[in-house]
Amino acid sequence: MMICILLTLPTTPILWKWATENLGRWVNDIAYLLFLALFAGIGFYAGRQFSGSNKKALLLLTGFALVYFYLLKYQCKFPAERLHLIEYGLLAYLLYKALRLYLSSGKSYVFGFLIASAFGFLDEFIQYKLPNRVFEFRDAMTNMLAAGLGLLAVRIIFNPKPIRRRSNDL
Repeated sequence: MMICILLTLPTTPILWKWATENLGRWVNDIAYLLFLALFAGIGFYAGRQFSGSNKKALLLLTGFALVYFYLLKYQCKFPAERLHLIEYGLLAYLLYKALRLYLSSGKSYVFGFLIASAFGFLDEFIQYKLPNRVFEFRDAMTNMLAAGLGLLAVRIIFNPKPIRRRSNDL
């Protein structure tokens, strides 16, 4: 995921311009479509998991969706930035899953968030060095929020159970 993000840094503005010119302005709304598809899938999954007894989780999930939509609508100035919310949420989730193989759930959340956030700042620093991109602290903070929201979604939806470890494991 990190390599994918890094490889697209110099090309995203060029590809986005080409897509809007050749496919139409609807491309600017692709993040909203992904958001709807993502939350429809999450809603379907959650509806099956939270059968009536866990109203708190459904309420948290609804609040999560509202915060996410607010960030999509008002925090991201450029349409391509909206994809960062999905990218960094997914990155944090993948980091969590990888770290979970070696660490406790709590440590995996913390380190997954910290690594994804640090990578978000690195992403912005690299953009500062590229001639066709700019560094914005607001974007780095959006990347951090996306990582946190991704991990919050994992916690609410999947509520991972502890993994039993042997005494000689980490």
